[in-house]
Amino acid sequence: MDASFQSDGCAPIAALLYEPSLLPGLKDLAANTSGASTFSVSHSPSADAGWVELLRDGLTFDVHGLAGGPAQALPDIRAGVGMDPAAHKDLAALLLAPGPHLAGAQRLLPVIRIAADLLADVARIGPATAIAWLPARLMVRTDLFVKAVRPWFDGGPF
Repeated sequence: MDASFQSDGCAPIAALLYEPSLLPGLKDLAANTSGASTFSVSHSPSADAGWVELLRDGLTFDVHGLAGGPAQALPDIRAGVGMDPAAHKDLAALLLAPGPHLAGAQRLLPVIRIAADLLADVARIGPATAIAWLPARLMVRTDLFVKAVRPWFDGGPF
């Protein structure tokens, strides 16, 4: 199977939304892969390509829209938690998609859990204004997203 960022099996599942001046680039992500970070950069073609592959718990995710590369179209957001969905029109987007080895697995709970944890970590860089879950067309203010998912990561309910 030839999976890619544009194929259905590897289509973006989430977006991190940033004020354009705070949109991180490849160097920003690479600089934050030590210490408390739970991810690493597993592949980066070049800074001007605008994307990177991140590794978290053995799973890879592609992040497209990094500063210095091609901008990504804003996702279609219909609802918001903690902010008005109309407020995202001026934001820049980093799109998170499962890597090719996860093609078709984007709805499996372990993949969703790791993606949510990765989103919470990457959102600290910049920092992100909101996180959007694309299948639900829902954006959540970053602090509220983290508050909702952190207990899940610690073994509690989601």
